[in-house]
Amino acid sequence: MENSKTNKITMNNNSEQPTILLIKKVVQETPSIKTYTFEHKLGAKPGQFVMLWIPRVDQKPISISRQTDDSFDLTVFKIGKATNAMFEMKEGDKVGVSGPYGRGFEIEPKKIIVLVGGGCGSAPLRM
Repeated sequence: MENSKTNKITMNNNSEQPTILLIKKVVQETPSIKTYTFEHKLGAKPGQFVMLWIPRVDQKPISISRQTDDSFDLTVFKIGKATNAMFEMKEGDKVGVSGPYGRGFEIEPKKIIVLVGGGCGSAPLRM
């Protein structure tokens, strides 16, 4: 929802404070890519992202790679301090998530589209 006075985009479920979530499942996709599943109703649209807070390390924007009515996935590429710390986490560990943020989009039914992505930039195309 866009506020015309401030031109600030606000979406449901986002706040200044992250929601603390348990990592429900971890899938090792490649040696440098893991997918983390969280049980939480996010309510995101394709193209949006969350802020992932790794306690005592950092907070980073991460694209949402999959979403159902009651869960979502974040696919993470191991590239820096925060994602290296994330790779050490396992099922049952806790992280903070805020969002969704960004301007999502919807695809018109029965419309032919082509999606192009490379590397870890392909993760949000899945959603």
